[in-house]
Amino acid sequence: MKCTLHLFYIFLVFTACYNGTPDEESPLDPDNITGLFLNYIRNAEGWVVLNGMKHARYYHQSTLLQDGRVLVSGGYDAQTSDALSSLEIYNPSSQSFSLISASFPSPIQNHTATLLQDGRVLIVGGSNASSVSQKWTYIYSPVTGSITVAADMNIARRYHKAIRLNNGKVLVSGGNSSGAEAEVYDPVSNGWTTITNGTIVSSGHNLTLLSDGRVLQTGGVSVANSTRIFSADGSSSIAAATMNISHQYHVAHTMSDGTVLVAGGANTASPQSIGDDPEKGTEIYSPNDNTFTIGHNLALGREKSCLVQLKDGRIMIIGGINYYKHPTAFSTGTKVSSSTVEFYSQVISYAAPSMNWAYYANGYFQCTALNTGDVLVTGVGVYPESRIDYGTLNLFARAELYRVSK
Repeated sequence: MKCTLHLFYIFLVFTACYNGTPDEESPLDPDNITGLFLNYIRNAEGWVVLNGMKHARYYHQSTLLQDGRVLVSGGYDAQTSDALSSLEIYNPSSQSFSLISASFPSPIQNHTATLLQDGRVLIVGGSNASSVSQKWTYIYSPVTGSITVAADMNIARRYHKAIRLNNGKVLVSGGNSSGAEAEVYDPVSNGWTTITNGTIVSSGHNLTLLSDGRVLQTGGVSVANSTRIFSADGSSSIAAATMNISHQYHVAHTMSDGTVLVAGGANTASPQSIGDDPEKGTEIYSPNDNTFTIGHNLALGREKSCLVQLKDGRIMIIGGINYYKHPTAFSTGTKVSSSTVEFYSQVISYAAPSMNWAYYANGYFQCTALNTGDVLVTGVGVYPESRIDYGTLNLFARAELYRVSK
């Protein structure tokens, strides 16, 4: 009842300031909060639990294919404690998962899976069943359903980031416990080229494609305020502006005006006390003048959440860790996973419907914006707002869909 009343009061405030109805034909302005809110009410958006994911996967990847299906690859099975070499496909038409016949030569987790321009998927690095970092590279073909071995990277990596450049090559950064230079994969020559990264980052960073084709690297473990810019062809990098807030295991996204949102994450490498919780702060990077300015806070601090942009322009930030040491937690080491979701615009952040299950940190779950306009979440779920202690996890194979489409 309380939640219903809150929504009603918010609705009154928004309608009091609103003249007209949202345009059905054109995309909504992500900063037109009134229109977005009425669109949300009109569509009765919300989460639907899906059945049939074949494994309780975490440290997996989900990749949107060109035909609208989603490839879910590798990971670790939380129920059997086995590293996985299998892959499955989510079909949005039937809202179902199916295992594919092809598999990786060895179990793989903590890898990246990047869609290439020709529709194939580049699967890079990660760790084996013994959690040892690997150099391996694979290519999945949706046309043949096969996996082929490609050229190894120069450096073994896990917890790295990968992003496709506008020239079709793939930039890979970080992912080594001692830090590592970045490198670029060329799918035409099937070869890797090491480039100078400058600031070495191991994990917890982000790569964001800018409007002009360059790539912004933000934050990461031990370099949480640092940023770098990679050239559009991936051949070089230079230091960029220092962030105002420390960000590691955060989210970052290029917005419609070309600026970059950097939000949340851990603000310290080793949180030790109640109140030392994930970062709520955000900042906006301007590529034109190489500056960061403070944005408005998220509704909740979030570490290892995920971010997707909906077709109507809204930016959705999903799940993650909200507390390191909750005041009412069962032990001092308890982290609280989150089923909460919020929308971000440069005007305000506002709550979206919570998921049915809580997902313990990105890595334990993946989010994919579908061609239908909906959002798919895959991973291992626990009961909402569960208090998580390693060694006592009760994890389930979970997937759910945020329904935007009618």
